Amino acid sequence: DGLTAADLLPLVERYTPGDAGLRRAVGLLVAEASAMSLLNVRAVERAVIGAAQSVEGNISKLLSAEHAQRVSELGIRIAGVSGVTGADPGLTFEYLFHRALTIAGGTSEVSRNVIAGAVMISDRIWVRASARAAASASTGSDLPCRCLTRAAP
Repeated sequence: DGLTAADLLPLVERYTPGDAGLRRAVGLLVAEASAMSLLNVRAVERAVIGAAQSVEGNISKLLSAEHAQRVSELGIRIAGVSGVTGADPGLTFEYLFHRALTIAGGTSEVSRNVIAGAVMISDRIWVRASARAAASASTGSDLPCRCLTRAAP
């Protein structure tokens, strides 16, 4: 399934035993992977209950691609020269493969633009709803906007 953050711990033991800084960097990537898993669970949960689609898929794609790059980059950093001379060909492959994936899957900039557009739209919706709520409060009406009227009792 590819190189994971947890796979980096044996690399640290093999190439740089006792390096607390690299262990800490691996730990951060393991925590990041756990957070991404929770985001994916949330997206699945929303799909199961029939909630409207969100940008979570775009966020997950962006995070996954960039996370995979960080994992392989740290692996190369840990392995040093061995990572690029063929002494650890799997690591070299992962490094190059994850670079290619971010290009093939759409650039990070494109994903960021999609996410930003969705956030801007949701902000506009929130601002409109807030304005309607404020207008309703000032007129004493509990209706969301003036275009709705109540039938006479």
